[in-house]
Amino acid sequence: MRLNNLPNEYMSGFPDFDRTPKSVIAAIAVSFAALQSDGDFEKAKELIRQEWFLLHQGRVVPQKPPKAKEIEKAIEESY
Repeated sequence: MRLNNLPNEYMSGFPDFDRTPKSVIAAIAVSFAALQSDGDFEKAKELIRQEWFLLHQGRVVPQKPPKAKEIEKAIEESY
């Protein structure tokens, strides 16, 4: 898979990242999030949104997630 951004440590930790279709990476992410959410896919989607936000805040990924302000508020309220 070719991306238009700089590599990060997460990409280097993913086996065969350059040859893995985006749909496979998405399926793996959703699967892990669903495991963390006891199979609740709505909660899994929220976990993915929050993780994207945190990765952006930590400057791991340059892409800002949609609705970043809402995600930040939800994260703050969860603590």
